[in-house]
Amino acid sequence: KGSEVCFICRSYNAEGIFIQLAGGCFHAGLVFACNWVGSHKMDMVVKRGLYEKYKVPEYWIVVPEFNTIEILTLDNDKYKTHSIAEIEGVVTSKVIEGLEVNIKDIFEDLN
Repeated sequence: KGSEVCFICRSYNAEGIFIQLAGGCFHAGLVFACNWVGSHKMDMVVKRGLYEKYKVPEYWIVVPEFNTIEILTLDNDKYKTHSIAEIEGVVTSKVIEGLEVNIKDIFEDLN
């Protein structure tokens, strides 16, 4: 298992993602990605496929537009939703024991 946390805050084209990932995300234990308007396909298809392929144990997708956080974890080498909350609620990490995030704390200043 990786021990790094990789945070990605922008969408990149396919070449840009590979460069970003080659810098350490392939070995991360946990990846956070902020999904901005227009980056949904990039985060949910392209990045998800890459992280799954390289067995990143946990992938957080943060969608400010919908006040949503979804946490995907590997199950038999495929991502499954581990935790999800929209508008209100708490999401929990499987990789970092005890990590819980109330999404109101994340999005309250955006509304």
